[in-house]
Amino acid sequence: MLSHHPSLSCLICSLLLVPTRPLPRWSRSLTPRRAYTSPTRNVSTEFRDVTAAPRSSWCDSQPTMSITCSQDGPVKRTLEMPGVGKRTYHLYIPPSLCSGTDGDDDEASSPNANNPIIASDTVPLVLALHCYGGTARTMMHLTKIADEYSFVMVIPEGMSSSWNSKYCCGYALDNDIDDVGFLSKIIRTVEDDTGGLVSRDATYGIGWSNGGYMVTYAAGLFRAIAPISGHIYNVREDIFPMTADDDVTTTAIFMHHSVNDQYVRMTGCCTNSSMPKCCCGISQNADICVSAEGVLRSWAVDVNGCSSASGSAMSISREDGGDGVTCHTISGDGCRANATICIHSTEGHFNSPSFEAAFRMQNDIGDFFARDACLINRGTWSAEDRSCTCEAASVEGRYCLVDGIASSNVSEVDGTERPFSSTSFVLILVCGAVVPVLFLALQWVKRLVPRRFTKASEVRKDVEMGSLMTDRDLRSY
Repeated sequence: MLSHHPSLSCLICSLLLVPTRPLPRWSRSLTPRRAYTSPTRNVSTEFRDVTAAPRSSWCDSQPTMSITCSQDGPVKRTLEMPGVGKRTYHLYIPPSLCSGTDGDDDEASSPNANNPIIASDTVPLVLALHCYGGTARTMMHLTKIADEYSFVMVIPEGMSSSWNSKYCCGYALDNDIDDVGFLSKIIRTVEDDTGGLVSRDATYGIGWSNGGYMVTYAAGLFRAIAPISGHIYNVREDIFPMTADDDVTTTAIFMHHSVNDQYVRMTGCCTNSSMPKCCCGISQNADICVSAEGVLRSWAVDVNGCSSASGSAMSISREDGGDGVTCHTISGDGCRANATICIHSTEGHFNSPSFEAAFRMQNDIGDFFARDACLINRGTWSAEDRSCTCEAASVEGRYCLVDGIASSNVSEVDGTERPFSSTSFVLILVCGAVVPVLFLALQWVKRLVPRRFTKASEVRKDVEMGSLMTDRDLRSY
């Protein structure tokens, strides 16, 4: 087939030659590097509605870079989902990740300026999920975390203000809406459209109430989560998608719950008549009540690999400093990630007078995510300076997530594409000439030994080569 389509050969070769910046993995040499501290600012809570540009096709030599930064707050975007049509999410890229926001360019620094994103860095992606009955606007104040820590933030809209998270709630649960698939598609789309500014390997989730149930249910999509007043109950059975290899599914957790929550009881929600009921029909969906601390213990063992109770212990990691909050962390042999719960004494469901006013540990969550991202390539996180110092010589960036050797084809100064190198062009031409020759040589060999090739092709007739991946299976994607 390639002999009839030499242009396809060139295209395949060009894909192999395009500079890429994969997210570096765990082991790197340790050499001190500079720290990076990002600026902060106030943010508008108004949405801007734009038509989402199409995702890059597989044959593009560079991402479309269809997203630009703006001083005007989150941008409303849509995705087409099977069976339900268009679904909405709001994307916020803070000015610290935009070119021309250092004050040198008056036009770029103006309140209404639209600037290219800086494609030479990789930062955490954070999804913030609202409660049952809420909307994306409920979580808008969390964009302040994005400003403080240079996160890219996504605030999705649930179907009829609800999420399908097995235990809770409303329309999404009753109609079995594929919210895991929706969140998975958001992550992949934002990663593609921002040209590597974010990575699915450094994606985090915050959820309040029904949103808390959702981020724990879809924990396989996240590196770390912060559920607030809501979580799954049977950890081993409920997390979706789980992988066949338990070592792969590791998700740090930073839980928050109030002892006087009357909506989602800290002691658990279940059909047991001797236990107090929870709101919204949640109690009907679980037979056994599991407390928030019980969920944390199960999470530490079943998800994060801590040894049994004899080898791990829960200790106080934050004393009550007069704000009515005490935090406990599980540590011990085998623990691959942090498992912490903060118990609030008087905040109820964090809904009075509003979630923004009642829940005051937003920056603690930001620090939890930032520290975790910094540790991916063994950086050193400073909570005081809110900066990550890269210890490995081969990585750089705000969170040490950029491979220092690889390069981008987009200028970090003005966002324009650099000219395609003549060397790459010559190599593409060579590939276009060599591949057809190799193909013809293979055909010649097949004529010499027809029986061997015929036998192999007969065996292959029974092999299904189609992809088994789904939108939900992000871990194996």
